[in-house]
Amino acid sequence: MHIVFATGPATETGGNAKYAQELSVQFKGKGHTVLIVSYGVLEKILPAGLRHVVFFMRVFFSLIGSDIVVSFDTFSVGVPACVAAHVLGKPSIVRIGGDFLWEHYVERTGDLIKLSQFYANHHTPFSFREKCIYRGTKYLLKKTSILAFNTHWQIGLWKDAYDLPLQNARVIENVFPAKKVNHTPHEKVFVAAGRPIKLKQDSLLRELFSEIERDHPGASLDQRSLTRGEHQVRVENSYAVVLASVSDISPNAIIDAVVYGKPFICTEDTGITERISGLGIFIDTQNKEALTKAIISLLNPKIYEEYKSKIAHFSYVRNWEQVADDFLTNINVCVS
Repeated sequence: MHIVFATGPATETGGNAKYAQELSVQFKGKGHTVLIVSYGVLEKILPAGLRHVVFFMRVFFSLIGSDIVVSFDTFSVGVPACVAAHVLGKPSIVRIGGDFLWEHYVERTGDLIKLSQFYANHHTPFSFREKCIYRGTKYLLKKTSILAFNTHWQIGLWKDAYDLPLQNARVIENVFPAKKVNHTPHEKVFVAAGRPIKLKQDSLLRELFSEIERDHPGASLDQRSLTRGEHQVRVENSYAVVLASVSDISPNAIIDAVVYGKPFICTEDTGITERISGLGIFIDTQNKEALTKAIISLLNPKIYEEYKSKIAHFSYVRNWEQVADDFLTNINVCVS
């Protein structure tokens, strides 16, 4: 088959661009032709609307003569790719790995509302752009042939909010690599890394650690922005991982923690508990007392070793070939 991948900037070292590159390798290995259409310089500098038109044109001409388009984003990439497919009468698949509307709303308003509560209980009216994101996403969900979610949890959240066509929804879980060698940490460094956005609650974590470090000498927090490779080395040598995000659908930070055998703290408002419930501490990360207590508990050697043992006995592995096979199964359904 001739398949078009639509994704964000190719310069990204992780996220959707990385996902598309890895999947492309698998597809080509199975005899398929893959053309990746990613955001260029023009799309990155143009305002919303114009960049959608430019990206639509690029996907449109790339899709002529191809069998299907697979998008790795919803609003910025998925909507123009879906329109192009619809115009040409081609099937389309979109991978849904986040919630762009919720992230945009939290960043604009500073209202740290959980994703599980967002669609029913947001306190501030949507801005014009947010209304466009909502309507564009709803169009995408209605017109796309297959909707590939990471978790069942997000399907449940979007079902009523977008009147989701459940017959088109699938769950294609993220990669879960085999566990690496578990190095004994020399220092009690908690790693908390991610994009510098409000929902990550970075400032709250720094505030808590400034207090914890006074009573627990040796404990420290590492929030540096590193490349993917550098970050993995950091996790490998860390003591634990803490994800203070208000919500997170399927956090790679926690998958990394399990892969490297590190105890972790994670928001309870997440879909990843479907796979790793019981392996770490899941809490309401907006509760300062609960978050502080969770961090201090991992400084207790007995509790720390208990979680290390649980992670050591976790044997689930999911590789890129399995992810590719899941996508190809759905692609075959679309093009047959």
